[in-house]
Amino acid sequence: MWAAGSRSMESSVALSGSLLAATLLSLVVLGAESTRTRRGSDGDEDRGRRPWRTAEAVAVAVAFGFAGLVAILVWNALLVSVVRGVAGADSTLRRTVVLQVSNGLGTVTGAVLYLQYAERGWEYVDLRRPTRLDAGYGFAGLVVIGGTFVAVNAAMRVFGIEGAAHGTSDLLAETANPALLTGVFVVTSVLVIGPGEELLYRNVVQKSLYDEFSRPVSVVLASVVFAAVHFSAYADGTPLQVLTSLTVVFALSLTLGAVYERTDNVLVPAVVHGLFNASQFALIAASETDVLAVALLP
Repeated sequence: MWAAGSRSMESSVALSGSLLAATLLSLVVLGAESTRTRRGSDGDEDRGRRPWRTAEAVAVAVAFGFAGLVAILVWNALLVSVVRGVAGADSTLRRTVVLQVSNGLGTVTGAVLYLQYAERGWEYVDLRRPTRLDAGYGFAGLVVIGGTFVAVNAAMRVFGIEGAAHGTSDLLAETANPALLTGVFVVTSVLVIGPGEELLYRNVVQKSLYDEFSRPVSVVLASVVFAAVHFSAYADGTPLQVLTSLTVVFALSLTLGAVYERTDNVLVPAVVHGLFNASQFALIAASETDVLAVALLP
């Protein structure tokens, strides 16, 4: 979610540090994976091209991951203009609905752009009726992602570490009807945010990396991209708070990536993602306090 207000110098430092760390991690994993899995398996000419192919795969994944973020901005600007023209003055509820819808439209737009770029049809989208095994992985994913969230928060309290506040808390504080706004967040998390983000960051970003990397490495690299695009949600915190929150988002994203990798069905991580977000919004409304990495949305 987009945080209001100007970005401080500390936020810029945090962004630079986070992106540098993500880049270094990506390069280390990329180099190790390429050396381990490709050594001696290709001809001389193919080996010469492989570094370029792996670099291209990472570049495409990053580009379309951030393309979704740009598309969210564009859709938000368009919808804000339309709503103001029709309904007049803004309200917290209207801004929230517009933002949530923009998130969904933006991530879907990013996915569609990739399908056009890669000349792939809709059959590339891994969407089908879940099996019992899918349901089992989904339940396990909810348990793991919830357990990870609780464990990390407990550890942070023990060591006195704070995460950056999420912009959702500000919106809930501004509205005269927090219960209604929470309901909007819960519903859109399940029906819009979860499906849209998982379509882009799992079915496009993660899956596009499968051709050049093993599936576990693809999960890690996609999670780096996923965490990076969430910077704007926490950008008003200190560098340490921002880095802490993005690290938690990265860890939670690993679970979503693993669920998708096991099921090859984007609906399963979409449900896990949506339900986790919804539970965090409900928790904020109930506790009236900030919660670390409250939601996995930009």
